[in-house]
Amino acid sequence: MPRRPLRNSLLRAAFVAALFAWGLLGWSDGAAADDSDDFFGDSSSSGSSDDSDDFFGDSSSSKSFVQTGRLGGEIREKVAGDIEKNDDEEYLASSLFMIKAEGTFQLAPALSARLAGLFTHDYEWNEDRDRGEAEPQLWEAYATYRVGKWDFNAGQKIWGWGKTDIISPTDLINPVDFQRFFDAEMGISKLPALSLGGTYYGDGYHAEGVYLPFHRPSRFDLVERDFAILGHRFPVTELLGLIDDSGGYRNLKRFLDRWVPEWEEDLADILDDQEYFDNHTEDKDDNFTTGGGAVRLGGSKGGYDFDIMGYYLYDQMPTIHFNPELLALDDAADPAPGDYATIPDPRDISTTLFTEPLRGVYHRVYGPGAAFGTSLGSFTVRAEGTAIFNRRTYREDLTLVKKPVYTFALNADYLFPGDVQVTATFLHSSVGDYEGDLLTEPVYALMFVGYQAEFFRSRLKTRGVVTYDFSYIEADQWGKGDVSGQDGQFSTMVEWAFTDDLLGGVGTNLFWGETDRLFGYLRDNSRVFLTGTYNF
Repeated sequence: MPRRPLRNSLLRAAFVAALFAWGLLGWSDGAAADDSDDFFGDSSSSGSSDDSDDFFGDSSSSKSFVQTGRLGGEIREKVAGDIEKNDDEEYLASSLFMIKAEGTFQLAPALSARLAGLFTHDYEWNEDRDRGEAEPQLWEAYATYRVGKWDFNAGQKIWGWGKTDIISPTDLINPVDFQRFFDAEMGISKLPALSLGGTYYGDGYHAEGVYLPFHRPSRFDLVERDFAILGHRFPVTELLGLIDDSGGYRNLKRFLDRWVPEWEEDLADILDDQEYFDNHTEDKDDNFTTGGGAVRLGGSKGGYDFDIMGYYLYDQMPTIHFNPELLALDDAADPAPGDYATIPDPRDISTTLFTEPLRGVYHRVYGPGAAFGTSLGSFTVRAEGTAIFNRRTYREDLTLVKKPVYTFALNADYLFPGDVQVTATFLHSSVGDYEGDLLTEPVYALMFVGYQAEFFRSRLKTRGVVTYDFSYIEADQWGKGDVSGQDGQFSTMVEWAFTDDLLGGVGTNLFWGETDRLFGYLRDNSRVFLTGTYNF
């Protein structure tokens, strides 16, 4: 498989991380993705929002277990196949099997608990190889204590903040399973986190705080899989091209070309292995110094809903750091007259130069957020945004710099007769104080249009989202009104309920655009899929 362009791939590692975190494909059944939309319909559960409010809404399989000790769950299977074979490395078919069991227990008049366990089995296949992985895990386990106007939560929990449909810039508390990005209909794309939370309900307002005592990293693949952020292979050639174009490290390249002729192939062998990144991504110590948190003040007045938030968290994706000793070696390799590279003093050469060329580091980020919503006749209008500071990005000399990132989403939806709903969300994200960044574009602009409808007394349900990326349109194109030829994606699903508990569906994920674009790089991964669900 050709190596994906690095500029596009690494900026995806930051920007698509935000799309995951914000809940792309996370349309919540036409309602704000706030604390009233949790799995059990428990509006007093202080901000819990289960992954059942995913792209496909999953309202048909969300049972209510409000009785004491009531248990239930679901079994799901998704089988997908590529529309076209493009190369020998991509997987042609995949399967994701899931069993989720959950329940609520009323332990005392003011004390309740929720427990959820999850088992998944992933399998991918092509003509030459296959891979499979089974994973049982405790999904959620938390208690809720209600006293007066207060709710207190403690345990492993999934939170849900924000108001806009499809994508929510303010939903940042939980880590994200990037491996499930295009399996959103399975409802497990957000990862639970150990947390302590408290909510006070006043007259027309509420105040909420969430404390995360430990850092739980997101789950991701950089290489080796079809939907890995960098593709099957690390784009080494383009990385070296960017370094060479920067003009600061040509001496190092000349030195390596002369004394280690196969160094590029050796470097590619290291970076094409996902295990390398698993072993060289920083693990935060569980000693209460790596915690984070968020606060929210919200309320309603005169038909308007509002939330004001503050965040002190870690980035959802680690920043890739170049080995500083590798970059410092450039000075020692300054070419002599006649364009010969000199041999550095052995005392200046570290053994980690080529065994650890890159590593991943999670950085603290912080900033405010706000969300707003109201109804205008048959229209519902919502907006939200964040200003996140301390995000890292690269200058052209490969030095890291901290920059603010400003993001907002504007959403409107309309309910047509016959329970047909259409929603549209415009997302805009920009880097503050932009200064010719090596990897990141200054602005991203995307439009999401979604629909959902039910027929035959809700036996037949369909929903989908089309995304169009305006980020690469030049100024003269805007002047001419020409917005054609851009990249995007279309995901849809049709589901039939054979009984209240047995459902089957068919869907597709389609991608288009140039391979150096945000979604165009996935165009070889367009696929169709079948799903089956049994609720118990």
